[in-house]
Amino acid sequence: MKSDKKYKIDELFKILKIKPKNINLYYQALTHKTFSNENKNILSYEKLEFLGDSILQMLSSLFIYEKFNKEPEGKLSIIRANNVSSKSLAKIIKKHKINNFLICSNNVEELKDNDKICSDIFESLLAAIYLDLGEKEAKKYLNRFLFNKIKSTTTKEEILKDPKTRLQELLQPIYKNSVQYICNLENGIWNCKAVCGKNIYGKGNGKTKKEAEINAAQNALDKKR
Repeated sequence: MKSDKKYKIDELFKILKIKPKNINLYYQALTHKTFSNENKNILSYEKLEFLGDSILQMLSSLFIYEKFNKEPEGKLSIIRANNVSSKSLAKIIKKHKINNFLICSNNVEELKDNDKICSDIFESLLAAIYLDLGEKEAKKYLNRFLFNKIKSTTTKEEILKDPKTRLQELLQPIYKNSVQYICNLENGIWNCKAVCGKNIYGKGNGKTKKEAEINAAQNALDKKR
């Protein structure tokens, strides 16, 4: 794909602090299917996102294992769930305004603010860097944007409790009932509501039902702050 000033991809490389070899990989990593469907021979980021998700899980799990090697498996899982989620990845992409580089159909510009799509971009860019520049640069990308946050994670028991556990402990004394999670699968994404009594306390989505439930619980906790 030829360079287009509209997307200012050189500015993206400054944000990522990389010197790419195959620029087309990064165009693909930023291309939503609404654009690729309208333009023949242009690939969307979906395959790169698939690969990036696997790379992210492997490298982040290894990092957490080495950083918190004295902690039990349960804590390691919570650290990963709290930091390597669709919501946290979307926040990173939006914070650095990388979502502005999304290539999509002109009539769906609002997709640039969609958390699921922002999370996908994080993973597709990781795959592009891995394929283009190798594992070392992929780790630098994760160190710069994600691992620095994980390094500051506290292992105090009250902080590391699963959001679902914390929400249950918060609402149990009030309602004497367990928090229920009402979930449905739509277009490959799980959408969940955290319900207690007759009230909906939080909503969340994710690639898995578990992630969606955790995000719904965290959404409820965020509202209580």
